[in-house]
Amino acid sequence: MRERPVAPGYLPKEKWGDGPWRKEPDRAEWKAHGVPCLAVRNMCYGNWCGYAGVAPGHPLHGVWYTDCPQKCGKKYCEHSPERVLSVHGGVTYANLCDGHICHVPKSGEPDNVFWFGFDAAHFNDLSPGIRAYEKARGFETFFSCGVYRDLGYVKKQIEELAKQLADMKP
Repeated sequence: MRERPVAPGYLPKEKWGDGPWRKEPDRAEWKAHGVPCLAVRNMCYGNWCGYAGVAPGHPLHGVWYTDCPQKCGKKYCEHSPERVLSVHGGVTYANLCDGHICHVPKSGEPDNVFWFGFDAAHFNDLSPGIRAYEKARGFETFFSCGVYRDLGYVKKQIEELAKQLADMKP
């Protein structure tokens, strides 16, 4: 897997300053509740994004996070993944493997999983990359303060998401 570049104007991780992010990896893959799990750091903002994937045959496989899997026709369906799945900041991503949001399947596992994800870059979440960018330019927004959601926190959130997905029967 090739290295993801930092967008122009943002600072590389080694310039984010001191914090737990200095000792954390930038990616982790594992399985929880029989579901592939993935944590990927946003290399511009510095926050974590978390994902849990479902295999073909799962009732939410291929369902965009705002869509209704039951095709009820309502604009804001109470059955949509964003409404039925509970995770930090809400579900903000749904897609097949694509680029760095993909896993390496073990032998016998499907490679066409559909990922549901979230990010830890919401109000009151510290994003160290943004903090460094803003500090270098002499200003501060809500991304510069708050609580840094470390890998341990994000892993727990991903595993809770994985459990919710595993509990949905095909």
